[in-house]
Amino acid sequence: MLDYEKDYGWHRWTVDTAEDLELLRAIYSHFPGRDDFGWMEILDLFEREPELAQINAEIKHKKGTDVDERSK
Repeated sequence: MLDYEKDYGWHRWTVDTAEDLELLRAIYSHFPGRDDFGWMEILDLFEREPELAQINAEIKHKKGTDVDERSK
């Protein structure tokens, strides 16, 4: 868990859907040859290119109590 003065919890940085994967690929493309960038660098990137956050903005965040209906 991150403890930071501002809440960035609305960002969806998980890979549960094809849109999530598309976003992560787009993020990685901005850091060629690197895999050591941090979340603050990603926030800076989102400030410069807010359209990136729209790639998976329509995906609903799941809660720990949500049930995956596909497994029923």
